[in-house]
Amino acid sequence: MKRVLPSLALTVLMWPLAAGAQWTTQSITLQPGWNGVQLRVQPAQAECDNLFSNVPVEKVYWWQRTGTGMEFDLDPRNPFPRTADWQYWFADNPSISTFATLLAGESYEIFVATNAATFTLQVKGRPVLNATRWIPGEQNLVGLPVSTNIHVSFKDFFSFSSDFVMNSSVATVFRVTGPNNTPQRVWNPATELIRSGEAYWITAGSNAREYGGPILVKTETSSRLLDFGSSVSPRTLIVKNITTTNRTVQIAQLPSDNPPDISGISTLLGKTPLLFKVASDGGSYLPLPDVLVTNIAALSQMELSLAPDPQALTNGKSGSAWQSIIRVTDANNSQFADSTVEVLVGVSCDGAVSSLLDPQGLWVGQVTVTDVERAPTRQGGVNAWSGDGPVPVSRPFTFRVIFHVDSNGTTRLLQRALVAWQPTVETMDPLSETPTNSIMAILTDEANAKTYATLHPAAKIARVSSPCFPLMAPLRTKTGSVFSAFGSLAVEVALPYNDPVNPFVHRYHPQHDNLQYDNGVATNLAEGIESYTVTRSMAFYFQPLDPGRGTTNRQWGVTENGGRFEETVTGLNKTIRSAGTFRVERVSRIGELQ
Repeated sequence: MKRVLPSLALTVLMWPLAAGAQWTTQSITLQPGWNGVQLRVQPAQAECDNLFSNVPVEKVYWWQRTGTGMEFDLDPRNPFPRTADWQYWFADNPSISTFATLLAGESYEIFVATNAATFTLQVKGRPVLNATRWIPGEQNLVGLPVSTNIHVSFKDFFSFSSDFVMNSSVATVFRVTGPNNTPQRVWNPATELIRSGEAYWITAGSNAREYGGPILVKTETSSRLLDFGSSVSPRTLIVKNITTTNRTVQIAQLPSDNPPDISGISTLLGKTPLLFKVASDGGSYLPLPDVLVTNIAALSQMELSLAPDPQALTNGKSGSAWQSIIRVTDANNSQFADSTVEVLVGVSCDGAVSSLLDPQGLWVGQVTVTDVERAPTRQGGVNAWSGDGPVPVSRPFTFRVIFHVDSNGTTRLLQRALVAWQPTVETMDPLSETPTNSIMAILTDEANAKTYATLHPAAKIARVSSPCFPLMAPLRTKTGSVFSAFGSLAVEVALPYNDPVNPFVHRYHPQHDNLQYDNGVATNLAEGIESYTVTRSMAFYFQPLDPGRGTTNRQWGVTENGGRFEETVTGLNKTIRSAGTFRVERVSRIGELQ
């Protein structure tokens, strides 16, 4: 499936490595003598002893230059002894090796026995973001983020940066090759093609820093993976167009390879079910299509907010994970055959989140009202309401809300909940300490609480209530309501004309007590004489990201939830609308009301 989106302002309708991370295999062709290699994945078993145990690799040099300086001699034709910019590993002499494992994104020189045949090393690992870093004004051993099946020349790749000279008259690019590591110059950068996973010696200009092609891909938190763990809070993938022309960008979600059979590696549940939206848009999250295509304007960036779909995370369990790969490519024109960049980043979500996302239980929190319909103003003899809708108040006000979600996922609004706790003692081995456990129940009115206390004299009962609602039985939310990080709840509360919380009712005011006195005898009045029924229509729109702590709150959507609140009050002289926020926390997982 492919969807084409015309611009950066996408229309919503069209549009440390975890054990559960995703997997792909990098094929590295090695020939006798020296080979320049960039590792694009983090190997499942990164130890050199494991990676090169059954192949004729004799030694590996790791280039670790981190800054400029002329005190060391950097001559790629003289591989040993190395300067402080190098680390090394020897297959036959580990005692003098200075490193033992390989890291994704790093560039290496690998020496294969000269009497060996050319072979392909298959490295299964986790695709991570590998930022390209340059030391200005010097030769750098780097690999370039191009696709394995797309052909792009050195000149085309570097044509978007003025910090690199790519022509046949300047010695800028060298290949690592031969038994003596004699650099092989790339004489014609306009025709010679870049090979994915190969590392080259490339001279950078004086202002070069992080050029990696016409687009730059990173995460908001600088993480190298989109690892959601046991959370559904969104992560942001940033795609930046560093050129002065529009770029077409394709974002595809690819399946993960089967994980390696290694202890501690999560089993594969399937592709990570993702929702997306462009962070700058105010729309809702939508399912991420297999292929998403858009244009990014010159010198602009797109922030793509991604999150697991809670409704699809139903079959997970501990030790498993949803795993997939996000592939970002760009194009010179509209054809992806002209792509110059390919960036892969792994996506994973822990299977244990399935049980955590079950919203069953009692949730208690509060609404904070920040906006209310503008008060009436006198215009002649008429009180006119502003048509602007709710406007900010000078001082927000709050009220408590209580929700209960049963084992079927049905949500109810409660005026009060009485949480009962009774201790039970289990007698264990007399020589061991006796443990104390408990039984809990959620009661919905005082009559039930009295009965419960009679049956269980040792029980303790605590009440939590909201005085802004009438004394009412648990009120089921409307059809279609879903209590989840991306869901919403709608509920309608009627305040009867004779209820103490009705705004028309005043206990001590004779004209607002719904009573008529005749010779000292009080009789009840019908509705519409002194008081009227008022209806509160409330909507709770859950947000997938904690507005206070952002992605750092890993419990958001699990034991904490919240979002936007809206209310419409009818039955008064005028309809009043208000808005604000709400936040709730789970205080019990009991799925049954008594």
